[in-house]
Amino acid sequence: MTDDEVLLIVKKLKNFCIKEREKGKVLTKIDMTFLGTIDNCCNLTELGILKNRPIGKDEEIYFRGGYHMNFWDSDTQTNLYSPLCREVKDRNWFREEPDWVCKIIATVISYIQRLIRIR
Repeated sequence: MTDDEVLLIVKKLKNFCIKEREKGKVLTKIDMTFLGTIDNCCNLTELGILKNRPIGKDEEIYFRGGYHMNFWDSDTQTNLYSPLCREVKDRNWFREEPDWVCKIIATVISYIQRLIRIR
């Protein structure tokens, strides 16, 4: 998927949120939660494309709402939200380190701590 295609999905999702809020109905907590999730997901995706900003560990949750969202609005979830989340994950914007990297970092930290104790 190209950046333009991703931004098009973001635009469609943002328009969906605007329309849902403009319907005039009282939004339930579930409505507000999912609309907020979609908004945050879109904003973080835009920051990734436009500013090359990685997604923080505490922000990953906005990209995991697809299963529950399916009960709320399955078309939006299937056609827009899930493909966007997959693309962000495929681009590795979560910056998840492989296990072997984490082990090396832990070993280096342990070694440095031992050196500090020796002095």
